[in-house]
Formats: sequence, C-alpha cells, structure tokens
Amino acid sequence: MCQVMAVKHVAHYLGMGWDQVKGIDKRWLRKVLNPVDLGGVQVIAMDEFAIHKGQRYATIIVEAPSKGVLWVGRGAEERIFGPFFRLLGVQGRSAIKAVAMDMNAGYSEEVRAQCPQAKIVYDLFHVVARYGHEVIDRVLDSIFPRS
Repeated sequence: MCQVMAVKHVAHYLGMGWDQVKGIDKRWLRKVLNPVDLGGVQVIAMDEFAIHKGQRYATIIVEAPSKGVLWVGRGAEERIFGPFFRLLGVQGRSAIKAVAMDMNAGYSEEVRAQCPQAKIVYDLFHVVARYGHEVIDRVLDSIFPRS
C-alpha cells in the first residue's frame, strides 16, 4: 500500500501506528532494492537534488545506459561519494570509463582521484549556464556598464 499511499494514510487505514507501518515499509524496500549489482558498471552520471524546498540536498548516482539508480546519499559535497566508491571497490573503480556530472570542481577532483582513467563529461545544461554567466555577462557588462 505504501507504493501508492503515504505511510500516514496506510497506518490510518489499517489502524496501525505510523512507526509500525514505516518499519514494515523499510524492510520491504530493503528486500526489493538491496543489494544493487555494481558489476559491469562502466558509465555513470551523478547529480544533486534539493530535498525540502532547497534546504537540504541529496546526491544520486545512476548507471547512464540503463538509468538505473546505483546509489543515493545525503548531501551535495564531493566527499559524499566515498561510500559509493568503496562499494565499487578497486576493480569496479578501474572499470569506470566515463562520468557525467555538472561543472562542480569538487566532483571532478573526487572522480579524478577515485577513477583517474574515466573521462569526465559535463552536462550540457551546466555548460550553457556557465557560458551565459561567464561570457555573455562579461560582454554585456563591457557594452552596458553597471552603475
């Protein structure tokens, strides 16, 4: 039921406590979702997303060809990737051929440290956004100086 209803509503419907329903849901999710097979992973994409209206962030890593979620961690700093790279192990890290990401310098440094052979591919959205901020803004500022 938790696949289609909020835990609060399932608990109310079944006459159970929220904590009890949440515990059952967590056990089911662990059974269904764990463990993730990291064997054969060669191309990954990583990005952060806002939780709770931008107050907190999480980072997601997906296998690019299949778009399957490999790992999710709380936070948006480059150090957040440590557990994922430990799960991959030395052999798994050496198999990574390419990593797609935004233009976060910390992400690039961490990937280069963990997977030095991997090509880093910056996503087009962030490339265009940076171009707009850094190049077009400079040109406009030189033509129309701000007072």
